Amino acid sequence: MAKKTDLNKHLSPYWVIVAIILILGLIYANKYSFVPPPKPTPSPQSESPFKTFKSSSVMDFTIQVPANYAVEEKLGGVKIISNNNSEITIGFNSTNYDNLKDYYNNSPNRFNDRVKQKNDLEINGLQGIKSLFEDHVTYFIYTKNRVYIISTSFSSLYSDLDQIALSFRYTPN
Repeated sequence: MAKKTDLNKHLSPYWVIVAIILILGLIYANKYSFVPPPKPTPSPQSESPFKTFKSSSVMDFTIQVPANYAVEEKLGGVKIISNNNSEITIGFNSTNYDNLKDYYNNSPNRFNDRVKQKNDLEINGLQGIKSLFEDHVTYFIYTKNRVYIISTSFSSLYSDLDQIALSFRYTPN
């Protein structure tokens, strides 16, 4: 029996050393193992880069539109046409009102009677209102007795409409 006890005394430090080496090896392997970076998830909004569109001196504005959209300006109006021929339109009305709220509230179009949701906002220093109607979304932007109206009835373009309207800048010549 004395021999087994001597053998156990000599084996115990070996097992401790082996256990320590295994633990250190696992720590080292976990610390320096290669983990590939996560892949970016695509944005739900339009992924195409934007291009700048500057209107004629009649309309006096600049916007950012998706690069793959066509832009047509005709007779005081602008059409922004997507790949699937959906459209965002931009026009303007002259007004004698000196602010957007009065124009909106007193319009013969009776916006307040038809609007489902209305948000007052500021767009690059200009008074703005975003209105959700039954079948379309419209931005109204006021500057110097003009009200620009940016609108679409295509729900697939609502996020692009937001980006375009929020990029609006009044740029008189």
